Amino acid sequence: MKNILTLAAMFIFVFGFSQTKNDTIDLNNVNYTLLNDLIFQKHNEERAKVGAKSRIKDDICKLSSQYQVDYMSTYSVVCHDNDKSFRGVILSGPRDRFNYFSKGNKLNQTYHGEICYNFFCGKSHKITYEDLAQQTINAFLSSLPHKVVMLSHITVPGKQYGFFSTTSTQKSGYFNFFVTGFFTYYLE
Repeated sequence: MKNILTLAAMFIFVFGFSQTKNDTIDLNNVNYTLLNDLIFQKHNEERAKVGAKSRIKDDICKLSSQYQVDYMSTYSVVCHDNDKSFRGVILSGPRDRFNYFSKGNKLNQTYHGEICYNFFCGKSHKITYEDLAQQTINAFLSSLPHKVVMLSHITVPGKQYGFFSTTSTQKSGYFNFFVTGFFTYYLE
């Protein structure tokens, strides 16, 4: 009986309190994993529309994008080129981040691109995870250089990898959401 009650409590907790894409974002408790996944999913949907292969989530891309989004959040900038030390190193550009986080990788991936975005909103702003993910994708699509990196595809056979990382800060009553997408490919 004790096991049944424990399982019932876990079921209620997991399904009763988990967040979904249609939930309004609690700006004090953002589910970054959900937001990252939604942006990645929408990214691949846009790639499918132009006949590009879906990208696969990848640890090198995850580490590189998380480093950059945390750098941008820490220094309140949106950039690809860094000039300050962060986490004990200066990783000046996207290729530096790729080289740093791909050490020891046996897949022999090649850096492809990085895209960054920032969204500001006030404390009273209401937006769902779905809406913020779509707004992020729309912003990337409205910028030609970001769109090219996001939707481009290599014409030779091979796997394509990527990851989107998000974070936020609160300053002067505003929430600042930062997003970085990082992409690589491997030629088979």
